[in-house]
Amino acid sequence: MQLAQANAQRLDRAAEVVGNLTRRVTAVERQIQAGKLTEEQAVEIKRRVNAIANEMAKHDPGKSHYQAVYAALGDEVGVTSYKSIPLKGYETAVSFLDNWLLSLKQQGPTGKDEAER
Repeated sequence: MQLAQANAQRLDRAAEVVGNLTRRVTAVERQIQAGKLTEEQAVEIKRRVNAIANEMAKHDPGKSHYQAVYAALGDEVGVTSYKSIPLKGYETAVSFLDNWLLSLKQQGPTGKDEAER
C-alpha cells in the first residue's frame, strides 16, 4: 500500500514537472512565432546599453546617458522600446551597440581617438 502511494506521488510530481515544461516551451514557441526577442536576448541588449551608458559617463560625467542610448537604438531598428525589437532585428541591434561601444572605448576621456593623442 505504501509503495503504491509513493509511486502515485512520484507520478503526480513528474506530471507537474512535465506540465511546467510544456507551458514554458509553449511560451517560447509563441515568442518565436510572434517574432519577439527572448528574455535572454533582451537581457543581452540591456547589458550592452548599460555598458555604453557607463562608458559615455566617463566622457560626460554627471549626466545619465541611458535614454539617449535607448533612443538611438530605437531609431536604428525602428522601434520605440528595446523589448519591441523584432527577432529579425536582434543581430542588427547587437552589432549597432557593439560598434558604438567599441568606438567609445577607442576614444579617451577627452573624446579624441587614442591614435590622435
